[in-house]
Amino acid sequence: MSSMVSSYLSLSSQLAGPFVERDAGLGDLSDMQWRVIYLLRGIYRKHGRAENARQIIKQLESDFAEEGGRKFLYQVFPNVPVSQGSRRAGIPAPPYVADASFGSVA
Repeated sequence: MSSMVSSYLSLSSQLAGPFVERDAGLGDLSDMQWRVIYLLRGIYRKHGRAENARQIIKQLESDFAEEGGRKFLYQVFPNVPVSQGSRRAGIPAPPYVADASFGSVA
């Protein structure tokens, strides 16, 4: 992993927060959202970009089992937790994590 990526991932929430919040349109991020963001950054730092969203969601479900697992993650990030969380964490989402054409009848 490049030093630039490592430097970016190590930004504190104080520095990254305003950019993430403005992009997300969320206002202040909750502590739970920051926990998910930090975990996603840690997974990316350790393993790089995941091959698929299933790998990430299983890890997140395990780490947040006490809070309710997948149900909790959808409460924290209602629009596809892996995609939304990755974007807010500033890391690339796994391929095909969100397909806008899925289910489309137009």
